[in-house]
Amino acid sequence: TSLRVLSEAAACLRNKGYDVVDFDGAAALKIREYRGVLWALKGVSGLDGDFGVDVSGDEVHPDLAGMSRRVDSLEADPIEPVHTAGQYCALMARRDKLRDRFCKAMRAADLQLLLCPAWSFPAPFVEDVRLLGAAVQTTQVFNALDLPAGVVSTGRVAAEELVYEPRTGDVEFDAAAQRALGEGLPVAVQVVGLPWRDELVLRAMGDIASGGEIVGHSQLRPVPRRSAALGSAPVEVSKL
Repeated sequence: TSLRVLSEAAACLRNKGYDVVDFDGAAALKIREYRGVLWALKGVSGLDGDFGVDVSGDEVHPDLAGMSRRVDSLEADPIEPVHTAGQYCALMARRDKLRDRFCKAMRAADLQLLLCPAWSFPAPFVEDVRLLGAAVQTTQVFNALDLPAGVVSTGRVAAEELVYEPRTGDVEFDAAAQRALGEGLPVAVQVVGLPWRDELVLRAMGDIASGGEIVGHSQLRPVPRRSAALGSAPVEVSKL
């Protein structure tokens, strides 16, 4: 689904006069090094193979705790976690070098914007969010690099797209991603720009929105629901 709506958004931009070309962003970013920097910023060490955060004894929202779940298929360069102001400044300098390298690759390719998937599946069930923390890396990367970016809904899941092909090696992640698929659910793409070019991002998002199928709040018919506990499956308020 995400590849289809990405192609549709690219076609929409072409119709608006944009030149759309392929770009290997992962190679330009050096994704292993980026993950190492990100996890070090989170205080997560990859030096001993432990990518988890000890939250025992603390009352932590399950979704937040789930962000520290390890996904073995996501490789990263081992970097010491941050504990001091000096370490933080050094790590931010390393982050800035990654951003500079990425932006230079964009400029060398004569690119002003990137069009890429947001999540690879629709919004998951509330109780499954804790299992899908690794999926946010597709949007988190541009937040971490401090680049302007925005997400715009462009289409819906089709009936023939209700099968998720597991690739992560994480059984719980793959099962939750499969449960998230539902015919008619909205799917979005992401537009990313160079530093200080927010206006170009907003313009492209507007051009995609004007030519795509936007799923607005006025089209939604939510049922009032409430969770009995943090992160648990919500039920209709009338049934509580």
